[in-house]
Amino acid sequence: MPGQREISIGFSESPIVSAIIGDFKIHDTPLSTAIFAADGSKPLLILLSLDLMSLDNSKMRLIRSGISSEFGLAEHRIVIHVTHTHSAPFQHLICAEKLLDSTIDSIRKARDAVQPAKFAFAKAGAGRSFSRNRRWNGMPELGTFTIIDNSSCVFKDGEIYIKKHIETELSRIGHPEIAVMDDAKLDGPIDDEISLLHFVDKLGRSLGGIVRFSAHPDQIALRKGPILSAEYPGFLRRRLAKKFGGTFLFLNGPCADLKPYYEKYEWDACKSLGEGLADLIIAAMPAKKTYARLKSINVYADSFHLEPRTDIGHSFHGIVKDVFELHLPSSDLSKLPPKKARELDGRRWLSDALAYTLSCSHGGDAKALFSPRAFPIELLVFNKIIAYLCTPDEIFTTFTQDMKKCAGRFSGGLQTVSMCNGASWYLPPKKEFENGGYEPTLAISAPPSFDLLKRKASLLLERASNDQREVWSEKELARQLKDAGIRTGDTLLVHSAVRSCGYVEGGLKTMLASLREALGKWGTLLLPTFTGSLRDSPEFPPSFDRRRSQCWTGALPQVALSVPGSMRSFHPTHSCVSLGPMSDELIRDHFFSSTPIDEKSPIRKLAMLGGKILIIGLDLKCLTLVHAVEEILKNPDPCHSKPCNCLMIDGARRELQEYFLHDWSVPHPDYEIYRPALERFSAIRPVRFADAQCWLINAKPAYDAIFNFINTSRKTNLDLSPRRTIK
Repeated sequence: MPGQREISIGFSESPIVSAIIGDFKIHDTPLSTAIFAADGSKPLLILLSLDLMSLDNSKMRLIRSGISSEFGLAEHRIVIHVTHTHSAPFQHLICAEKLLDSTIDSIRKARDAVQPAKFAFAKAGAGRSFSRNRRWNGMPELGTFTIIDNSSCVFKDGEIYIKKHIETELSRIGHPEIAVMDDAKLDGPIDDEISLLHFVDKLGRSLGGIVRFSAHPDQIALRKGPILSAEYPGFLRRRLAKKFGGTFLFLNGPCADLKPYYEKYEWDACKSLGEGLADLIIAAMPAKKTYARLKSINVYADSFHLEPRTDIGHSFHGIVKDVFELHLPSSDLSKLPPKKARELDGRRWLSDALAYTLSCSHGGDAKALFSPRAFPIELLVFNKIIAYLCTPDEIFTTFTQDMKKCAGRFSGGLQTVSMCNGASWYLPPKKEFENGGYEPTLAISAPPSFDLLKRKASLLLERASNDQREVWSEKELARQLKDAGIRTGDTLLVHSAVRSCGYVEGGLKTMLASLREALGKWGTLLLPTFTGSLRDSPEFPPSFDRRRSQCWTGALPQVALSVPGSMRSFHPTHSCVSLGPMSDELIRDHFFSSTPIDEKSPIRKLAMLGGKILIIGLDLKCLTLVHAVEEILKNPDPCHSKPCNCLMIDGARRELQEYFLHDWSVPHPDYEIYRPALERFSAIRPVRFADAQCWLINAKPAYDAIFNFINTSRKTNLDLSPRRTIK
C-alpha cells in the first residue's frame, strides 16, 4: 500500500585536508559532506559535496569507481559535487587516492547513521543583495566584459558601477580613448533562489539537509594567498547546523556568470553573505508538524557527449606554439579594433591556461582535455516532488531559467546543480561565444554543447515526470488536508482542477470522500456548480434546471451533485452544491439573490461564517469571492445594469425570477493583484492535495483584504483594468 514504505537517510562529514598537497593556511577545514540513503538494507543514493574548486575527470572517475566498489552501488547513483570554493588548491594539488579515503570515511559514517526520516522543503528569494551577474554587455560593439574582481568598481545604493573598471581594461589592451557611460553597472539576470531540503527523525530532531544557492565562492583566497576555506557555503552550513542541529550539505547551482555581492575581500563580508542566506531560508521553513515522511528517492541518469572546440590547438605542441605566437610583438593589441583586440587578448588567456593545465595536471597529454567525452547527468527525486538536476561543468544561470520552463510536475521543487561528476571548464550558451568575455574564452567545448545539455536534461525531466506516478489513497489525502490546516467542523469551499492531482485510487469519489473525511461529520463541503455563459444577458436570459443543468466548474462538483443528500442552490448562473449539516443554511436563500454573490449567496455566507477556501491545481483567477466585493464596490461592476427574467426549473416547479446577471464581457484584473493584500492579512498559504499545488484561504480575512484593496484603489483612482495587471 502507498505510504507504508520508509526510506532511511544518514549524514556525515570528514576533513579532506590530507588529500591536499602543499603548505596552506587553514581558515576553516575543507570537508567531504556525505548523504547515504537506503531502502532497508538496499543502498539507494550516495551524495557527496566536496569543498574544492574543481576535480578533473580522471580523478572523478577514480573516486566514483572506488566508492561504487566499496559500497556496492551503481555509479549513476553516486553524485559527487564540488562547491567550487576558490579558497582551495588547483586540482593538480589534489591526491585522488587520499581524497578517496576521506570520502569513503564520510560515507561510512553517514551509512552508520541512517534512520527513517521526515522532510520539508522551502525556498526563498534572496534578491540582489547576495549575488550579481558578473557579465556586462552595455556596449555590444566591444563585446561582453566579465567583472571578476571589484578593483575600480564603485558600490553605491546597492549597485555595482563598473565604468572605471571597464576603462582600465580597455587601456590595458591599448585603447584608453574609449569612454564608457557613467551609469554602467552589473544588472544582468541572476538566480536568487536559496532552497533547503531539511530532514528530521521521527521525534522531530534535525538530521541535516541539502542547501542550494548559485554564486561563485571566490571572495578570499585569490586575494589573501594560499588559504583553505569553504568560503560563504561554510558559513551558511554552520549557521544552519547551529540553528537546527545535524549536518548540512551545500550544492552550488549554475553560477558561471554569477558572483557574490560584496565590496571587500574580507572574512566579515564572506560571513555576512553565508549567514545572511542561512537566515533567509530559516525564516522560510515551515512548522515541523507539516514535515512529510520520506517515502521514495528515485535516481534517473543519462549522459551527453562534449565535442572540443575546433579553433584552438588540440596538441600540447600546438598550444605552446599558440602561446609564443600570441605574445609576439606583431600581436600588438592597440593596432586592432577594440573588439578584435579583446578577442586576441582572450586567446592569450586561453592558451596560457591550457599550457599551464596540461603541464601541471595531465603531463602534457592533450587528449585528456580534447577527446570527445561522455558526461553524466543525474536527476535525484525525493518523494516524487522535489528534484535535483545534477550536471557537470560551470554552467550559465540561463540554464536554470530554461529548465524551470520544462520542469513539468517538478516546477515547484526543481533545483539545478552544477559541478557534479566531472568538469570541462565553462559551458556557455552559443550566443555568449559571439558576445565574448572571460567564460566563453576559457571554454574548451564546442558552442553547441550547451544546447545539447539542455536537450538531454529536458528529456530526463520528461522521463522522470512521466514516471513519478504516486497512487494516493483516501486516508493519505485526508491526512494531507488535515496537515494543511483543514479542521473537523470547518465549512470549506473547493475550486478544483483534478487533472493536476495525479493518480488517486478510486478517482473522483476518493477525492470527494477524503475532503468529507477531513471535515468530519460536523463539517460542510461547498463546491461551485456554475452554468453561466458569455451569452447570458437581458436580451438572452438563461434558463436553469436545478436537477439537470450541467456545470462547467470541473468534474468534482459534477460528482458531488450525484451524492445522496447533496443540496444544490437555486440560481441561474452561480449555483453551488453542498454536503454537510450547514448545507441548508448556505443554499436556501440563493433563489432570492439579486446578484450572483450577494449576501444571500452560499459563497458570501461561507465567508461571513468564517469558512475556508481550498483552490486545487488552479491560480487566483478562480477566486469567485472577489465578485462579492466587486458587486458592493462596483470597481469594476461585474453585473449587467438591467435585470433579466430567468426561467427556473426544479422538477414540476417552473417560474420566472428576476436577476442582475454577471456580465462576462466586463474586463477584470488578473486576481494575482490581490495576493500581496491576502498575504498581509495572513489569509492565504500554499498547501498540497495529492500531487497538486494548492492554496488554502481563510475566507473572511480574504474578503476583508480584497475589500480594503479595492476600496483604497477606488479612492486613489487606481486603474484595476487588465492593462495594470500586477504579476
